[in-house]
Amino acid sequence: MNYKLKLTLLIIVLLCIYQHGFTSELKTGLKVSAEYDDNVNLANDRDQKKREETIVHLIPSVEWLNTHKEHQLIMGFMGDYRTAPLASNERQISEWNYGLHASLDLKFPKGFNLILFDEYAETRFDHTLYEESGTSRAKSNDLGAKVKYAFVERLKFEGKYVHGWEQIKDPNRVVEERDSDTLEARLNVPVLESTSVYGKYRYKIVESDTVTARNYERVRLAAGLKWKGVYRFYAWGEIGKEEVDFESPLMKDYDNVAAEIGLGIRFTDNTTSEVSVGQDGFGNTTLAAWFEYDSAPQEFVVRLSGRRETRVSFSTQYPSGELIMHNLDLELVKENIISRFTLTLNANYQTQEAYTADRIINDRIYTGRVQVDYPVQDWLRLGAHGQYSQRISDDYVNEYENKRLGVFVAFMF
Repeated sequence: MNYKLKLTLLIIVLLCIYQHGFTSELKTGLKVSAEYDDNVNLANDRDQKKREETIVHLIPSVEWLNTHKEHQLIMGFMGDYRTAPLASNERQISEWNYGLHASLDLKFPKGFNLILFDEYAETRFDHTLYEESGTSRAKSNDLGAKVKYAFVERLKFEGKYVHGWEQIKDPNRVVEERDSDTLEARLNVPVLESTSVYGKYRYKIVESDTVTARNYERVRLAAGLKWKGVYRFYAWGEIGKEEVDFESPLMKDYDNVAAEIGLGIRFTDNTTSEVSVGQDGFGNTTLAAWFEYDSAPQEFVVRLSGRRETRVSFSTQYPSGELIMHNLDLELVKENIISRFTLTLNANYQTQEAYTADRIINDRIYTGRVQVDYPVQDWLRLGAHGQYSQRISDDYVNEYENKRLGVFVAFMF
């Protein structure tokens, strides 16, 4: 475990022990799933052999919430252990995905809010199929702070600092490790009752000792205007400048105008939609859309989000380092669809456009998932799920097709 996580967790535990006046709440859960997986190793049919297995997942979760006046202290653990008890292959599956998180939320008089957080995750297998690259093992640790301060009714400042650490081991046992520091700040100043102006600053530096050619700094500075109109409409626009500077002289640097315009509408108190279009420092078009409908009386939830953005890839198979991502997510949740059954539908479409030395590689990933569950008791749920995913690529090595079908029982205390 990363030493920064150990130190943070130790400090928080000591606070819990010695801080009097806290009220505590402990939530625990355990989900046991038996799942048929027709392609455990996400293999390509052309040059790899698929492994068909019946997989058992054990998914424990623990969250400890401590409250003292307006302050909150939260610690949590989420795991996913998978194994194949009757493995058809000599290599027995025994792998963990898990994450730890801790946060301290301090609320002070006159609108000052400070949040300290630490998040650690270790991934040994891909259970969501939304990965940027076909990595088999990854570790990450984000440690940081957020601050909010409202000077007067609408004059607000928000800041955030995150130190990130990431280690990736690809299928060829090549280890990539990198550190990053991100600083963000935003100041919102009211001009009229329905109009405000704001300034934004974002700085990120990424450094790696293993893939030094990808070391870079990215700086964005912008000013914008936000307007709250009639009939629940609101709109914003911003313009500024963004630079992307790579450490290596062999990499191309970028310096472009960065801009964005957006429109939102609150149809009801429970229904909101936003859409925006802009340009980033790479000179590429950015798109974002979001819709959410949550109607508690009907127990029906719809969430839809989409995004187009440019990332810097540390994969050495992409010499330019530039990776253009498209992502579209849909989630539908309907409770009491029949009797007390809950139906959950998820769909995801992801594309990535990567530039190599002599061509552009396009990948497309389609994923669909359906789940039905039934509450036997307040502490016990039974259910079943199915998932299908396919990856289509200009590089056939990346391609796979995967089907999963399983049943589960979940305990909550």
